[in-house]
Parts: sequence; structure tokens; C-alpha cells
Amino acid sequence: DANLESVPIQDGIGRAARALVAVGNRYPATLQDPTILGTKNPAIREPLTTLLQRGQADGRIRSDVPLDCLLESLLALVTACLRSGSHHGQGREDISATIVRLFLQGATEPA
Repeated sequence: DANLESVPIQDGIGRAARALVAVGNRYPATLQDPTILGTKNPAIREPLTTLLQRGQADGRIRSDVPLDCLLESLLALVTACLRSGSHHGQGREDISATIVRLFLQGATEPA
């Protein structure tokens, strides 16, 4: 439902993060099962892989990192940020924004 194919890469990452955070927030057990909210679920893997491939092709997502690593990294960020953000009282939007910043910009301070 996020229509990832019709938006710019950064917006797509944001939409995906918000959708995954919403599901993980509502159903925390899904974070433990890669067949539900992970790489073994084609409904998750395929649109995210397509988005990341598109980002690599247009130079907005680094191409020196294997696609599988990028996908697993994004999903790991969802899990980690959802757990720690919830613990620190962050809401879904703040958690999603953290995921997007970390995935697209890394952990370094902005220049």
C-alpha cells in the first residue's frame, strides 16, 4: 500500500519505515519472525528490493554494498529503532524518521 514504485527513493524509504514501524508496533512478535516482517516474506522483500535497486541504479543508494546487506540493514534498523525508541518514549513518526536518517545518512553527525 505504500506505492514505493511511484515516489522518490528517500520518500520510499520513509514510507516503508513508517509501514514497518506501524506493523511492528502493533504486533511486536512480528519483529522476531523473518517470515512475517523480514527478508523471508516476499511481500516485504520484493518491494523493498525493487526500491533499493532503483536507488542503486540512479546513484542515490550506494552500489558498493550488496543488495541483501542493504535490505537486511534496513530491516535491522526497524527492529532496533522500534525497540529502543519505544523504550525512550518516541512515537511512530520519530522512530520512522530515525530509521530513515540512519539508513540514508549513517551514524555520523551532519556536516
